[in-house]
Amino acid sequence: MAAAKYLKALHNEFGDWLLVIAAYNSGPGYVLKAIKKSGTKDLSDYVLYTTVEPCFMCSYVIRETRIARVVFGAKAGGIGGVYSPYPLLTATDISRWQTLVQVDGGLLETDCLQWLQKAKG
Repeated sequence: MAAAKYLKALHNEFGDWLLVIAAYNSGPGYVLKAIKKSGTKDLSDYVLYTTVEPCFMCSYVIRETRIARVVFGAKAGGIGGVYSPYPLLTATDISRWQTLVQVDGGLLETDCLQWLQKAKG
């Protein structure tokens, strides 16, 4: 129930379900900062930097919001949006996604993997 209330509050703030999903996953502050910086809700000129390859759900949101480029360090295995059986982030056979996302993976991969190990405790 708490998640539903939070999603409703995010929708009241953003007025767009894709931005709600982005805010739910990354935190509303990051989405608000991007909107404020650009002066628009259009994220198509943005680069997303992340430690780990985006998962399926995140890849869907990235494609729908038309984020231009994704840079990540470590692969996410079977749940990733690039190196998995379901590479939504790089798919070219979905007609609604006319714009390709530039993907750069493996950036500082060793450092990212070490950081992830430390974060697990």
